[in-house]
Amino acid sequence: MSDLRRFRFCSMFAAVLIGLSLLAGTRTAIAQDEKSTESSREVARPVITINLASIDTALKRADYLFASIERPEISDLISFKLADVRDLKGINRELPAGVMIFLSEGIVPLPNPVGYLPVDDIGQFGQTIETVGAQLKKLPDAEDLYELIPPRGVSQFVSWQNGYVFIGQSLDTVDRPFANPAVFGKTLAEKYDLCASANLRNTPDHIRELLLATLRNSTQAAMQQRDNEPEGAYRIRRAQAEGNLHTVESVLKDGEELTLGFKVDEENNQAFLELVVRAKPDTAFAEELIEAVGKPSRFAPALDDTVPLSLSVSAMLNEYNRKTLSELFSVGQQEISRELSQLPPDTPKEEIPQLDSVRSLFDSMRATIKAGHLDGFLQFFGNVDDKFVLVGAVKLVNASGFGNGLAAILERASKFSGDTEIELAVASHGDVVFHRIKGNRQSVGEQVMYGGTPSFYVGTDSQAVWFAVGGENALSTLRTAIDKVNAGQQQAPDQEQAPFEFVMNMNHWVKLQSQGMEAARARAEEARAAAEAAAKEAGQPTANPEQRQRDSERNPRRARGPRFNELAGQAFEAPGSDVLRIDSRPIENGFRMRAQFENGFLRLIALAIAGQIDRQTDL
Repeated sequence: MSDLRRFRFCSMFAAVLIGLSLLAGTRTAIAQDEKSTESSREVARPVITINLASIDTALKRADYLFASIERPEISDLISFKLADVRDLKGINRELPAGVMIFLSEGIVPLPNPVGYLPVDDIGQFGQTIETVGAQLKKLPDAEDLYELIPPRGVSQFVSWQNGYVFIGQSLDTVDRPFANPAVFGKTLAEKYDLCASANLRNTPDHIRELLLATLRNSTQAAMQQRDNEPEGAYRIRRAQAEGNLHTVESVLKDGEELTLGFKVDEENNQAFLELVVRAKPDTAFAEELIEAVGKPSRFAPALDDTVPLSLSVSAMLNEYNRKTLSELFSVGQQEISRELSQLPPDTPKEEIPQLDSVRSLFDSMRATIKAGHLDGFLQFFGNVDDKFVLVGAVKLVNASGFGNGLAAILERASKFSGDTEIELAVASHGDVVFHRIKGNRQSVGEQVMYGGTPSFYVGTDSQAVWFAVGGENALSTLRTAIDKVNAGQQQAPDQEQAPFEFVMNMNHWVKLQSQGMEAARARAEEARAAAEAAAKEAGQPTANPEQRQRDSERNPRRARGPRFNELAGQAFEAPGSDVLRIDSRPIENGFRMRAQFENGFLRLIALAIAGQIDRQTDL
C-alpha cells in the first residue's frame, strides 16, 4: 500500500470500521481469564472494542489540560459535579471501561453494542445511578442479572461478572460469559487513553464473502458512467473507485489488526492520534505493505520542519495508483493539446492533434509512474510579515524531455495567453532554466499570502522539475533549496526518513487568517462605501451605522473567526507549541500513521472547553 492510499485510508477508516461490525472478533477480546467464569459456554467475542483507559485517567488528563491554561478551578468544578453523583461509588475508577460491539444472530448479522464498566460493589453502584434518576432492579430467579431503568427512555439489562457490569439492550445480549475487560483492556490502556480496535484474524469465511460481495456489487454500480459525464472524468473516477475497492478488499480478506488510538503524553507535553493497520503474515496484503516502503528521498537535504508547512512523499506506487495516474495523464494530455490547438471543449478526441511537445512532457510523467517511485516535496517559507514563498520539486524519469516539452508548450501558449504573462528563460541556476508565469488579477488571499499577485517559476534539470510561487524572493528561495539538494547528494541517504511526512507550524496560518479577514473586511467596507455613495447620489436610502453594527453582530461567521483566532493566539504563544506533525512508517506486516500535536493544540482544546463552561456557569 503506497502512502497515497494510506492517506486516503485514514478518511475511509470510519466507514470501514462500521463495515467491520459485520465481521469478526477483535484481538483484544481473544484474551480471557479462564478462572473468571464457571460457565461452560463459550466466552462472547466482540467485533470491535472501544476502550477508555480508566475514569481516573480521563480525570487526570482533564486536570492536565486545565492546568496548562491556569484554570484549575474547572478541575475543582468537575470534582464538585462528581460529588453530586457520590464520587461514582461502586465503580472502580482505575480499570478500563468502554463498549464492545458483537454480531447478532441471523442471516444478516447486525451490530449489537454492549457497554462495560468496572464495578466493585453492585449495591453502591445502584445507589450511585439513583442520583441521576435511574434504578437498578434485580431480576427474579436470576443471579447477577439486573434491569437498568433510566429516568426516560427504554430499559437496559445488566450482567455483573468478574468485577464488571455489562450493559446491553436485551437480556440475551448480557446473559452470557464475557472476556474480562481488566485483562484485554489493560494492553490497550497502556498504549492509548481512548481507542477503537478491531481484528480480522478469526473472521468466519462466510461473513467475509457476504460483505465482500456486497461491497463489490455496490462499487460496480457506482462505477457506471453517469449521464452526461465526460469520458475522461469517468475513466479517472473509475480508476479511483477500483483502487478504493482494492484497499477495502485487502483489509477484509487479509487484514489482521485495525486500531485507531489517542493519547495525551503529559511527560512530553504533547498528544498523538495513531492509526495502525496490520496484515496477516505471508498474505498478499502483507507482501504489498512490505513492497510499498519508499526509497530514501532525493530531496531529503532540503526538508525543513521549522517552516510554516512542509510535505514530503517518497513512496512506491502500486498497480492501482499507477492506473489512476495514467488515466489522469491521458486526459490531461488530450485537454492540453486541445487548448493549445484552440479547439472547443466538445471537440471529438480523434480530431484533437497529438502535439509533440505535449507528448514529450507526458511521456516523462508516464515513465516516472511506470518506474513506481513517487518522490517529491513541498514547502512554504517566510512568515506573515515577510510574505510566503512556496517551493517544491518532483523527481522525474527523463526530466530533460519534460523540460523540452514544457518550454515548447509555454512558447506556444504565450501567443494567446490573454491576461496571463508567460516569459521563457527568465533566469537560470546551474543546469536549471526557469520560466515565469504570472496572472494579472489579484485576489485578497494572494495579497495576504504573497504580498501581491504571485509569479509561478518552473524549470527542470536532468532529474527533477522544480517550481516556486511567490514574489521577488521566490527564485532566491528556490535556488537555496536546489543547492541544499545538490550538496546533500554527496552524503549517505537517510534510511530512517518517513515515506510520508507532513509538518505544519500553526501560528503562521492563524496570523495569516487574521490578516486575510482584516483585508476582506477592509475590501468589503470599501465596496459598501462606494455603494452607499452611489445610492446617495441617486437619491436612494442607505443603512444607518447602528443597523450595520446590528447586522454584523448577528453574523455568526464574523463572530466565529475572531473568537478562534483569539483562542489560537493564546494557545500557541509559546515557541514550538504550534507544531502538527503527521508521518507514516512501515511496521511489521503493516504500517502506522501518526498525527502528533504539540501542547498548544491541547491548550486550544482546553481554552475552548473553558469558554463553553464559563458561558454556562458563574466561573
